[in-house]
Order: sequence, then C-alpha cells, then structure tokens
Amino acid sequence: MAANISELIKALRQGEGWQERKAAAAALGYVGDKKAVEPLIEALKDRDEKVRERAAEALGKIGDAKAVDPLISALKDFDPEVRNRVAKALGNIADPKATDALIQALHDEYWLVRRNAAEALGNIGDPKAVKHLIQALRDESHLMRNIQPDLAAALGKMKDDSMKACKPILQVFADKVY
Repeated sequence: MAANISELIKALRQGEGWQERKAAAAALGYVGDKKAVEPLIEALKDRDEKVRERAAEALGKIGDAKAVDPLISALKDFDPEVRNRVAKALGNIADPKATDALIQALHDEYWLVRRNAAEALGNIGDPKAVKHLIQALRDESHLMRNIQPDLAAALGKMKDDSMKACKPILQVFADKVY
C-alpha cells in the first residue's frame, strides 16, 4: 500500500493534467493515509479549482488537525465551490480553531458555503457560535432564508447553551406559522 500512496502523491504533485491531479487527490482521501496530508495541503493552492476542491474533500475525510489552518486560509479561495468543500471539510474535522472563520463564512455569497459553515459550526459545538447562528436564523434576507433549517440543526447540536439556543429557534418557526 505504501507504494500506492507514494504513486498517488507523485501524481498529485506532478500529474500533467488537472484530471490526473484531481483523481489522485480523491484517491488519497479515499485511502485516508495521513502521509497524504502535507501533499493535499499543498494541493489547496493548485492552479485548478477542481484539484483544490478534491484536496479539501480529501483532507476532510482524513481528518488530521494539521489541515485546519490551511483549510481556514482556503475558505478565502475565489472559487465558491472550493470554499464550499473547505467548509464541509472543516466540519468533518470539527476543530474549534475553525469557529471564527466559519462564523464569517455564514455570510458568504454562495449559499452552499453558508449551509456547510452552519453544519460545521454545529459539528464543532463551540458555544461562541450560538449568538451568530441565532442572528443568522433571525435574518429574513434571501441570503439566509434557504439555510434556516441548517442553522436550526446547528443550534440543536451545540454542546453548551443549548436551552438558551432552543427558545429563538422555536420563536422563529412559531412566527412563520402564524
């Protein structure tokens, strides 16, 4: 298996086409070997967005905390689908260090980034996210309306302040019924 990992890492770093690098990143995530973490972190800066997307996914699958800071940086990628995959990966790793960046991502222009940031915050369970999730839940703008169930689910997962978080959830949904 070590030879296969080495070959996949080589393909990720030196593959001629983006398809080969993308496939290598996906395969490394599937294998889940921590030896792939550093090369996948490097791939977050690949010139092709499809490679960056798969690198983020792979890092989320592997779940190594070494990837958190580079993934936080990648939340600023210009490509919305890369940011989406990064938010999902940070949710899979669930390191509280990502909380502030994910709170900011709740306001991303791309709705899937917002949805995955909310889910990630729920997975992390950091109580400092509660007030931001509640504010987002109360926001009736088109930017937040379509992720309200995700925001509510994230609040339901909070490790602390859960009772404090439940009342606004119920109130928002009660207001919608009447």
